[in-house]
Amino acid sequence: MAVRTSADGSWQEHACFLLGSVTGHWEVVPFSHPAVSRLLSKLRALPGFDDDALLDLIGSKQAGIVVLWRGDPTAPRPCH
Repeated sequence: MAVRTSADGSWQEHACFLLGSVTGHWEVVPFSHPAVSRLLSKLRALPGFDDDALLDLIGSKQAGIVVLWRGDPTAPRPCH
């Protein structure tokens, strides 16, 4: 899970979450999306989630991508 920030304005209007899957699929969720408050609650419960880095990004006006959490690559994957 990463966050993309932008130099174009405030974080909520221009930044987004980048949610990646083990299959390489990426979902882009803008910070302004209504589901973000629920998403944040779930992310903060993940082991190793970097809450401090997220708080630092809130005031950022630099363009970039910051990784906030990586899943354990050795953990078993659910079957679908």
